[in-house]
Amino acid sequence: MNHDKELDEIYAEVPALTCKKKCWRSCGVVPAFMVEAERMARYLDRPIESFALATSDVTVMLWDRAIDDGLAAPIPEDRCPLLRFNECSVYPVRPLICRLYGIVPRMKCQWGCEPERPFGDDQAHELLARVAALTVPPIVHGQRPPKRKRRDQK
Repeated sequence: MNHDKELDEIYAEVPALTCKKKCWRSCGVVPAFMVEAERMARYLDRPIESFALATSDVTVMLWDRAIDDGLAAPIPEDRCPLLRFNECSVYPVRPLICRLYGIVPRMKCQWGCEPERPFGDDQAHELLARVAALTVPPIVHGQRPPKRKRRDQK
């Protein structure tokens, strides 16, 4: 199921940021929700397995399997694999955690960018929970339905 509309509504609640375009220097390997990784895969027209490693049915770690397979130039391990020429290659569909950088007190921008309005950690946690809820299978009669098979499993 495509959750783009719900994600856009959640993302719209994050305040705008006066950005100096230096944050790419801080972009590292990040966790994202599966629903966000699926959206990025559609945007890139690449299989999700090419840039994300599933850690559960809910979250993934963004990385670039093409690098591990020797198909692309290596990047420093602490860099986001979706950076291309110091810009985010998925900027319009970047995950919530990236959108919160520079917005919440715990992820203050080291380059001095400021949000248009205060946005607390509690507000960020609430948005993260809403995105997670789009991914987590619903509880049915007190139990979760069977886990989905990952694409790399037969």
